[in-house]
Amino acid sequence: MTSSLSRRADGPPPEPQVMTRLPVFANNQGRLSLPSVILRIGPPEVLTRVEAWRLVMRMIMQVRFPIEPFNSLTRNGTSGTKMKQILDDIKPEAAYFCEQGGKRGGILIVDVNDPSDIAVLAEPWFLTFNAEVEFRVAMTPEDLGRADLGALGKKWA
Repeated sequence: MTSSLSRRADGPPPEPQVMTRLPVFANNQGRLSLPSVILRIGPPEVLTRVEAWRLVMRMIMQVRFPIEPFNSLTRNGTSGTKMKQILDDIKPEAAYFCEQGGKRGGILIVDVNDPSDIAVLAEPWFLTFNAEVEFRVAMTPEDLGRADLGALGKKWA
């Protein structure tokens, strides 16, 4: 099998083919998300996917529960059921529960496709537990690499 990038006797290798397509996958909330650029390099079975840009923003959702009504819901045996119902509905990428400032808390990784998703993600916690909810943008190492911190340092130093 020869690569489409191998040199031909009559000249340089061909340019990679770039095809833009809509994604064929859905995020954890059933919505199409990342438009992508496919670089076809080499034989058809060798594809490299490069994200052109993101419609989905990964966020860290921090939830802090006040003592009440959480204690009452725990005593009557419904806090776990209510939390499971919320988690099943909002489908976070990950969820961790921990102490925060001496109270119960949670850290969830969620995808935000549209600003209105903030209400969809936060309201169940507000209405069920009187919780405080904060959102922070999260970056992967690849996202941070695209920021080009070296160039920013030179520009703003």
